[in-house]
Amino acid sequence: MIIKINKVEKKSPDWFVVSYQTPDGYVTDNASVNRTNKKGEVFPNFDSIVEGSTIEADTWKSDSGKWYVFAPKLASTGIPQRSGGIAKQAEKLMEIKATNVGISQENKQEGIKITTSMQLAVQCALAEYAKPNSLDDLEALIKKYRKFILNTWEIETKDSEDIPF
Repeated sequence: MIIKINKVEKKSPDWFVVSYQTPDGYVTDNASVNRTNKKGEVFPNFDSIVEGSTIEADTWKSDSGKWYVFAPKLASTGIPQRSGGIAKQAEKLMEIKATNVGISQENKQEGIKITTSMQLAVQCALAEYAKPNSLDDLEALIKKYRKFILNTWEIETKDSEDIPF
């Protein structure tokens, strides 16, 4: 969570006692902040903790009633977690992205199918129209071949046995 530092008392170069305020207005006095925790993890930007500054931090109250300010826990991505965590937000965004990519791929395939079927229909219609004994006009031939191409677009590989080449 983001906290605002109201007062800083330097006890040593690696230990501060601060008064801070949470976003909901709750004020806590005499909270300890250490440069390095018991696990050896360093508080980022420890030296920039001054009166009036805001920092990303986690707070904890011990059983004896003392307050402590710690560096925020990091997600596996190295990004501080907030309520719900950025990891969950990223997961939701990835799901949305996957859905949108799927829709885009379907649209792309449909566009290819429409464009290609029209090109092939025009080529076939022109070839037939060039024959002197053709009874249909060019527009009717294009529609006929396009309908045929779209109806037979999906071909199983087993059907390839019928293809002469």
